[in-house]
Amino acid sequence: MWLQDSLSIGGLDSTTNHLVQIGSLVDDHAGHGRQVINASNKFIVYEDGTVIASQGVFNGDINATGGTIGGFIINDHSITSQNENLVLNDDGTIEAGNITIDGNNSNITIGDTITISGAAGNVYLHGEENGEYFDIRPTHA
Repeated sequence: MWLQDSLSIGGLDSTTNHLVQIGSLVDDHAGHGRQVINASNKFIVYEDGTVIASQGVFNGDINATGGTIGGFIINDHSITSQNENLVLNDDGTIEAGNITIDGNNSNITIGDTITISGAAGNVYLHGEENGEYFDIRPTHA
């Protein structure tokens, strides 16, 4: 079967608007090319592979190196809130405002002045401000 322009399937009545169109449809004018499938403007596939859906359930893996989900920006190495107050990095660090949690080095840093470290079952606290510092370290008997 050869389709020259488009094929429309469905019906329109006063209570429903179910229409599926296949073929060379409307040009989107946003760089995606022409629509090749349109299901009542709720599921649209463009020539360049872009898919727009008003709802979706996805099973399996989703791989993304860019985009947004619920106000978070996805890039190659992190997921970041739009206001950049929360950053989840692929190196194991979490930045929340002025607090950084480094799971690889067992450190929590608060601002530029306080560091809490844990190593070999011990907890260390270090603080510094205006050239003055303090350290709290465990003692061993």
